[in-house]
Amino acid sequence: MWSQGSASDVFLSAPEQYFYLLDQDGALAGSGMVNLKDGRIDAIFTDPDWVGQGVASTLMMHLEALARAHGLAELTLDATLNAAPFYRRCGFVGEAQSQYHSPRGLILDCVPMRKLLT
Repeated sequence: MWSQGSASDVFLSAPEQYFYLLDQDGALAGSGMVNLKDGRIDAIFTDPDWVGQGVASTLMMHLEALARAHGLAELTLDATLNAAPFYRRCGFVGEAQSQYHSPRGLILDCVPMRKLLT
C-alpha cells in the first residue's frame, strides 16, 4: 500500500462504513474516508502512478456529495503540509499548524482544516 506500518483496530473497523476506493481502468487509483456522523475526512491517498490525474479531486467530490446527502454542515480534516494547498483548492480553510498524533505513535505536522457545506 502507499503508507507504512499497520493500521489500528479503529481504522480497520471503519472501512465498511466510511471507506471508498477509486478504480481507474481496473487499477486501484486512490482511496478516501468520510465519517458520515461527524464529517471527518481521512485517508485520502493517490497511487503514485495516478498523481496529477484528478484522482484525489474525484474522491473529494464524491465524499463531499455523500456528506451533503447525509445532511452534514461541514467537513474537517488534518492536512499534511504538502497536501494543504490541494485541500484549499477544494474549498477547505485553515492556516495554523498543529501536530497529528497517529494511533501508531507517529507525529506529523499538519494543518487542521474545515469546509462549510451550507
